[in-house]
Amino acid sequence: MNEAMEIFGGDRESSHRKAVERVILSMHDCLGEDLSLEDMSRQAFISPFHFNRIFRRVVGIPPIHFLSALRIQAAKRMLAATEERIIDICFEVGFTSPGTFSRRFKELVGLCPLQFRRLAGLNGEAMPPTALPAVSPRGRSEGDLLGEIDAPPGFSGVIFAGLFQTALPHSRPASCCVLRGAGTFHLKEVPDGKYYLLALGFPDNVPPRQLLLGDGALRAGSTRQPILIRESRPVGDLHLSLRASEITDPPILITVPWLLFCAMGEMSAWLWVFAVVNFPCLSIFIEFGVA
Repeated sequence: MNEAMEIFGGDRESSHRKAVERVILSMHDCLGEDLSLEDMSRQAFISPFHFNRIFRRVVGIPPIHFLSALRIQAAKRMLAATEERIIDICFEVGFTSPGTFSRRFKELVGLCPLQFRRLAGLNGEAMPPTALPAVSPRGRSEGDLLGEIDAPPGFSGVIFAGLFQTALPHSRPASCCVLRGAGTFHLKEVPDGKYYLLALGFPDNVPPRQLLLGDGALRAGSTRQPILIRESRPVGDLHLSLRASEITDPPILITVPWLLFCAMGEMSAWLWVFAVVNFPCLSIFIEFGVA
């Protein structure tokens, strides 16, 4: 009862956010357990129906999807930092089927678990440098989008900006670019539709593993409010401000180095994937001129 009073002691929006944050903290502690929507709603002192709706409003995705994303992020950390067998990692983070785990991992991360572990084992040699030059299309044509990204004072590093078709980014973005520091971003030839805009900022000289896991990235954009593109024009303002990650932000699952190579060009991205999958050495990058 005291816990419920603590959660619902303020205004409605504040109370809902506290309830969601409480459940997310519990998710982090119970990744390997069978945590159902009913279990989560009991911890929030809300009915399952209303909790699911409130969680989506606060976070942008359903609670079950958020839990699955946390499990995949935990698996990424274990693959990068341990030699534990992939099947054991699968069960430890709460999946009951290795096949389901592998499919979900590749769908969200962009590489299968073994490929991701191989990449992590390269000790950063396969990572694109965060000292990349700005990579934005030259000239402007119909369907291009321009916007502004602000960064905290003193920030120096690379910023990725991309449009995704789902609130939890995965697969190749519809359009993307890389900036050196804050400024104008330019997204090329975006078809009409509904998208989610994501920006990630990584400071210069970020450790390779931090780049690979997405840890410590400043971020901007919203999983809660999509951007509508109609007649090649955005409905609303495209002005983002990078900020520190919050507990209600879904984890960054997609492989960030691959996103950076995507911004450099489709050939660069797929040569990088080909090398990671087939060559646990970096000479291929030099041969193809990617590095």
